[in-house]
Amino acid sequence: MSPARFQVQLSDRARAQRAAMKPGARDALDAGMRRLAASPYGLGSEQAPGRPQTKDRRVVSFPDAIVLYWVHADVLVITAVDIIH
Repeated sequence: MSPARFQVQLSDRARAQRAAMKPGARDALDAGMRRLAASPYGLGSEQAPGRPQTKDRRVVSFPDAIVLYWVHADVLVITAVDIIH
């Protein structure tokens, strides 16, 4: 049995930030998020700074973007909340 893949969703803010990216950067972001769906605590991601401190608030760097996201392990969902590009 293969490990569960998480569904990726974007907040309204992250959706607008993704739409503002150049096509190549957007494609790279999408590919990175697909990889993250298989390993939401991997890919060099780190616990996001701030409060509250929790392992489920994460940040990951891709070549053209930094993504702040939340892991909802109980429902296998990753929510990207902020994309800096």
